[in-house]
Amino acid sequence: MGLEAAGYEFDQSEDAERHLQLAKLVTRIRRFGEEGTPHFRGARVSVRMRLEQARALAQVHAKHTDAWQQAIAAIGKSDGVTASTLYRHMPLTVQEGLVPLRMDPASKLWEFVHLPSGTPGKEIPRQDPETGRLLPDGDMGIVFVLLPGGKNWVGTTTEDPQRAVKLAAAIRRELAIRSGAEKLVLPPLPRHLDHEISDTYSDELWTFAFRRVHWIGAAHDESPLIVGEEAVALVAAQAAVARGRVSEKNELLRYLQTLSWALAANGMYEEARVRVAEARSLANAAEWPEELRTLLDSDFRRLEYTMEHGAERLLAAEAQAAAPHGGECPNFDPEHREDQQAYEVDLAPYFLSKFEMTQGQWLRITEKNPRLNNEGGTLTLPVAEVSWFAGEEAMDRHGLSYPTEAQWEAGCRAGKSTPWWTGSDGDAVMESENVASGEVLAVGSKKANPFGLFDSSGNLWEWCLEFGNAEEPPRDRDGFRPGGDPQRRPVRGGMFFGNLDVARAGVRIDRKADRGDSETGIRPVRALQE
Repeated sequence: MGLEAAGYEFDQSEDAERHLQLAKLVTRIRRFGEEGTPHFRGARVSVRMRLEQARALAQVHAKHTDAWQQAIAAIGKSDGVTASTLYRHMPLTVQEGLVPLRMDPASKLWEFVHLPSGTPGKEIPRQDPETGRLLPDGDMGIVFVLLPGGKNWVGTTTEDPQRAVKLAAAIRRELAIRSGAEKLVLPPLPRHLDHEISDTYSDELWTFAFRRVHWIGAAHDESPLIVGEEAVALVAAQAAVARGRVSEKNELLRYLQTLSWALAANGMYEEARVRVAEARSLANAAEWPEELRTLLDSDFRRLEYTMEHGAERLLAAEAQAAAPHGGECPNFDPEHREDQQAYEVDLAPYFLSKFEMTQGQWLRITEKNPRLNNEGGTLTLPVAEVSWFAGEEAMDRHGLSYPTEAQWEAGCRAGKSTPWWTGSDGDAVMESENVASGEVLAVGSKKANPFGLFDSSGNLWEWCLEFGNAEEPPRDRDGFRPGGDPQRRPVRGGMFFGNLDVARAGVRIDRKADRGDSETGIRPVRALQE
């Protein structure tokens, strides 16, 4: 039985395969010169069109000479009036394919329009005359924001950057209440101690103070530091002692023991040692059962040991408190995950798209729209259903690319170190970003972050440049991290039906690079030409 290939039958499979490949080659050669439809336009025609576009761009650039001179001068001054001081007097040259649009009045960062991705003659987006807000449409070219680069922290940490400051303040704070202490109302204990309530307030306070000192002396933190815990412990303990002017030696001993732990929790070791000595003397003078005497002795030795080994950590805390961000990553997030390990990177200035790439822009740079629905203003919707590879190929032809995770996160955070660029309040995220709405919105429908970027924490996930799960140290200038899974790519930024957690600035997941879906879009980046 013969084998069929390209309309012919062959006796040998090798002949069939050879004929099939030759048929494909002939088809490609014919297509090379075809005018054809946009989907199958020949290479020769495509080259001719690009030459025509290049000539048109040169003419457009000539019309914007004054705008370029203004932008270059403003960014060179970086005076906070005509351009952000974050630019630090950056030298700027004319960037091929871009024309200056304006300085964003809110961020003071300059914005530029990418001409090839816009409809000829309609590339420049309109502005609201009252607010200055850009009004995206299906014809505009990609609007790039020139970001200043500089040192940025990427990733998150559970190390509250204010913890060292709070702890050092507690160490230095003088809370030795001597007179009138009996009139104080004991403050409530932190809520996380509710399940440890004992018979007396002193017992509760002792448990609390012990846990805090145990944390100081340990190499790890079992629970995040709550604002003012050490101060609460000390004030409460001293007030308890002042109120405990009783003749009962066992009650007084208990108060002294509690105060010793609370003092140590605040780093007031000298006073704590005085109280320990006083409590030991009282314990030795009384007729205590042997079992209780052993228990007390063990507790005092444990406290003394903790104070001895805790001093080094407290000194380190004071040193950290004197340094910016406590010398550590400032991106505190209580929902930190292992794949969000923090690192610092020094980024060169770069252009990042103000909006997610629209369907109109994708249509113009590829001559096709994956959604195949261009009615009803959908060209202002972000393009989706594009695989990482398809997006890379399309953007590469225009000198564009995906942002690295470092570039993406620096743009999303816009100088903020909170879980979301809006802060730590989930309600603010819902108001500012398209999160959990159940539908994709036209680009720019919500609020811009402090860098003027829209939809950085909602609407669609956005592809990034690295391989999936890349964890090697970042390279200079763009923060690219080598390694990882070449079959997958990271996506960042949350999406329209995701919850608040996935919209956090530090969240990173990855997806198959050869597949597009309705949840993932593109935020182009362009390198600064020097």
